[in-house]
Amino acid sequence: MNKGNIIIAVVTILVFAGIGVIAYTQSQPPAQISNGGGELIAANGLHAHATVNIYENGELVQIPANVGLSGGHSPIHTHDPNNVVHLEFGGAVYEESIILASFFDVWERDFNERNLLGNTTNNGGEIIMTVNGATSSAYENYQMQDGDEIEIRYADTAAN
Repeated sequence: MNKGNIIIAVVTILVFAGIGVIAYTQSQPPAQISNGGGELIAANGLHAHATVNIYENGELVQIPANVGLSGGHSPIHTHDPNNVVHLEFGGAVYEESIILASFFDVWERDFNERNLLGNTTNNGGEIIMTVNGATSSAYENYQMQDGDEIEIRYADTAAN
């Protein structure tokens, strides 16, 4: 076998191996995303982005890049450390799939009306959430929409 044929064989093997890895990754179930709670939002997928800015005692928390992308490909994820949450679903999408709690589950962090990233309201802390400038009491149950500007603030009011 000459050198040219060996190179062609190696490249062919690498191409097929790459296709196999991509096919396997795409066939894996989304990490920690509910697959059917509530009403159907979209039958043929969804592609949206929401900005989620979190503040702990006035300091902006940087959501890391690639949340939901290591060890698989969650339909809710980040690409860059810019606090933009990507909602990229193929197939059926249900209400529960796009709630804010789903992102925090993928990120493996706590969030509800009494707990934000381990900061609790038990000792006088306060959690306030706004969506597009309006106060929201939906907290973890809020259904993210394309273009949303979500702001979640924790303030340790007992320290003041």
